[in-house]
Amino acid sequence: MINLRKYLSWIIIFSSIFLSVYAEISVSPRKIDIEQFEIDYSETPFVPVVLFDSGSSEVDDYYAPVMKELADRLSENGDAILEIRGYYHPQGDGVSGSVRLAKQRAESVRAKLVEFNSAIQKRIIVEHTPVPTRCIRGDIGSMNPKIQQENRRVEISVRTKEEFKLIFENNTPDEIITQLKETGKLYLLERLLDDNPLFFALIIFPNSEQDLHNLVEIRNELRDKLKNQISRKRIFIGLKESVHRDNVEISVCPKWVIHKSIFQNKITGKIDKNIVKISADDETGIRVFRQDGYPIADVVSHWQLSPIPEPTREYYVSGIIPNSSPGTIRRWSKGIKFGYGMKPKSLSAKMILSNYTIDQLTLSDTPDSYANRDMIANYIGSLATHNKKRTIRITIAGYTDHTGDEKKNIQMSEFWAKKEFDYIKRLIPLYLNSKTEWEEQNGITKYGNLEFTVLGKGTADENHSISEETGYGRIQKRRVELQIEIK
Repeated sequence: MINLRKYLSWIIIFSSIFLSVYAEISVSPRKIDIEQFEIDYSETPFVPVVLFDSGSSEVDDYYAPVMKELADRLSENGDAILEIRGYYHPQGDGVSGSVRLAKQRAESVRAKLVEFNSAIQKRIIVEHTPVPTRCIRGDIGSMNPKIQQENRRVEISVRTKEEFKLIFENNTPDEIITQLKETGKLYLLERLLDDNPLFFALIIFPNSEQDLHNLVEIRNELRDKLKNQISRKRIFIGLKESVHRDNVEISVCPKWVIHKSIFQNKITGKIDKNIVKISADDETGIRVFRQDGYPIADVVSHWQLSPIPEPTREYYVSGIIPNSSPGTIRRWSKGIKFGYGMKPKSLSAKMILSNYTIDQLTLSDTPDSYANRDMIANYIGSLATHNKKRTIRITIAGYTDHTGDEKKNIQMSEFWAKKEFDYIKRLIPLYLNSKTEWEEQNGITKYGNLEFTVLGKGTADENHSISEETGYGRIQKRRVELQIEIK
């Protein structure tokens, strides 16, 4: 009888957890019409680095917005752990330069993050720095003040509380799903994505065209098994040269917690509703999230659509269940969509593909860069499908900072941009279901109603949010971004 009671109690507990996870917050209306709208959208890189004055471990007020944003993201993603490592530069820090100074810098960053949200302190760890003089630019003997500044730093990385990374020795979708179920990893994958808005799943495959199609099949199988709409939209694919020919790698990655770009938009249009009503009984911290997990607004009983959110995306409302254990458990609404959302009167969007380091000669292969490329390629495909009679112009532009020779800067930035385009070019046909052939004409590459131009901008930069007067700005600037225009 005792065992039976225990058994029944566990059934009740797990049933309550299951209902809590998959019950939904109600929103009304779920579709909002907006006509004749124009979008001006831009992203600015978010770089998890803090730079310091010579000999100092004090965090400059300049980084307050970065620290606040990081603290907020960590609080929203309860399975994320931040790891902080400090560095010093022997020439740039003078007599004060030491391992002790490097650690003090890391401790200062941790303290600053905790100031913004004390609840996250147990998930911020100051880690041992094996080589505290390691340079991300130049060398330890450099007398260049800009290079010295970039190396007097703290680096912030992120991991999950429980690692999710699996290697499969076959690429059959059914067999992979079966293994995920049998090991309990499918449930873990679903929980991690449901509970952490900036986590994403990444499926990495060998680098071939045939494997790319197999990869899409695996993703489709995974999506079919997930119950949450927003979680399905955060499963991405990637092709990587270094992956063994017969292996498939599936991981849950928290990298957007520290790398998700900051966005700004200006949108005008005729909208038929200006409020979304929200019904949620026992949740706290109700927020609106874009479909990629980016938080948009804090809400109570309604979401005021001012300014108008970007109509080309879906939005979801989420709330955290109080006193949930273990970790945080979220509820999600169904998606909020915009009628005519993929048919803007005009659109100008600048989206970050990846950041680069000086003299980098390979395609950036960070998990967030793979996720960005796949998400953007899908976005371009949707725009092309819904605007078949319009020309969609896409520029892939590389940027460097103004340190060094301008001719070399232009060459290097164009090299990065070409690398990104070569990769994106393989994804685009997946999202168009078209037999169109690629065409080259006067420096423009065409695919159906898409026109691609690849540019090396060097030090030129239209993003006024990035200042080269700071080391942080110079690191932000070394990037490749994709610009979309529909007129």
